[in-house]
Amino acid sequence: MDPKTFINEFVEYYKDEILSKKNTVYSFNILSEQCGHIVENSHTNILMKLLQYRNKYGYEFLKTFCEKMGIEINLPNEEIKFRTEYSIKKDNVEDDGRMDGLIYKKGQFAIVIENKINHASPMQRQLKRYIEHIIRSPEIFDIAENDIVEKCKVIYLSLDGDYIDSPDKESIDYLQDLGIIDTILKDEDGLQLTGPSYFPINYKDDILPWLTDDIMPMIMHKEKGLSTGVSQYIYYLRGLFENNLLSDDLYTLCKQKCIEMLKSNGIDVDNRQKFDKDVKPLHKLYLECKMIKKKGISDNEEFIVVRDARQILYNIIDEIKDNYMKDFIDLTKQYFESHKLYSRCRINYHFSYYYILIRNSEWPKNVYFAWYPMGRKLLTTDKKQTYTLTFHYDDKEDDKWTNVKKSLIEVGFEDNGKSLELKCQSDIPIMKMNKDETNKFLCNSYSVITTKIIEQINLALQENE
Repeated sequence: MDPKTFINEFVEYYKDEILSKKNTVYSFNILSEQCGHIVENSHTNILMKLLQYRNKYGYEFLKTFCEKMGIEINLPNEEIKFRTEYSIKKDNVEDDGRMDGLIYKKGQFAIVIENKINHASPMQRQLKRYIEHIIRSPEIFDIAENDIVEKCKVIYLSLDGDYIDSPDKESIDYLQDLGIIDTILKDEDGLQLTGPSYFPINYKDDILPWLTDDIMPMIMHKEKGLSTGVSQYIYYLRGLFENNLLSDDLYTLCKQKCIEMLKSNGIDVDNRQKFDKDVKPLHKLYLECKMIKKKGISDNEEFIVVRDARQILYNIIDEIKDNYMKDFIDLTKQYFESHKLYSRCRINYHFSYYYILIRNSEWPKNVYFAWYPMGRKLLTTDKKQTYTLTFHYDDKEDDKWTNVKKSLIEVGFEDNGKSLELKCQSDIPIMKMNKDETNKFLCNSYSVITTKIIEQINLALQENE
């Protein structure tokens, strides 16, 4: 199956069969109408403008942002520097690149923001050059190399976290040598990087919930301009991930057509037994759909029609890929919330291998339970399998996690130094389980995570504040 041919065929269907029937509620969003496809610099400018918000209590938006993303820094009440498109110098020449965003307080911290929402390719030595500039500019930052891990944070922003356009190899090696990155999980589709000062966050799972759940409730009634602006941006971002282009019945027609086209290409999305064979071509189509966001900007009517059709197809493929692990994810959320372990369960994962993070929405981003990456073989091979459930925590203040670690070890977790791991065996691979079998496996696995353990985690987090 050629992804481009598939997309073109769907676009023609949309133009011939859907466009004339399109009858949606009239809506207006100034960002969509003015910008269409917003460039990465504009997204960075919006984020930086919000983070600069300051009232009598300090930088409240920046504070909630850091808390949500698990970024541990002490924010002073005095002025913090915010820079966008910050030019870095080498040998007094401003030609060594520009940081998308930079937030810093001399001698205390520096937060580097690299925005890849539109999948821009990483520049050579990009993050390495940025960190080297911070180290060699003591008159600006006053952060020595041996303080980098503690005082310098790197935020790598992507669209939805599903396929992360990783930094270049030289930057990764450099950040790993410094200790900013400490774990690299390699998959055929890319790299998953983690570390004490490296934060791969995304708009779908991190920025959008932060704006909706944290920022909007904090805006005062008199701040109508701010409220309207954030509301418009939320609506725009939702349009990148959700169907707001069609009525439900027309969207259903588009989805049925897409599934029909996939089946004619040998991909049966309703048959999880074929996941091992179907996932590769489906993932290629998914990535090609994502690349539509790199297309140019135009107010040409034909361009807009094609762009909308591709956006709808992207949403459909995104929904289809979610369905492969839908039971697993839905039953996980149901377990943690119905047993009152989490007030609100947030799940992030990566496709086409599944690295499933299970986090309380009130916890910082670096504290969570997770299923260790599960590839196609582990999910589908017809034999007894062992899956690994882990607990990740901030090990910089290891002594505060003593009670949590002790309780988890008592119920079968093993301490591997950076996380705690529990081996969970199953006679049936996950992709071949029915819903009841999936529920039984998950209930057995999660039964060791008791209310007492969750309370201990919450207490450890309070002690870290």
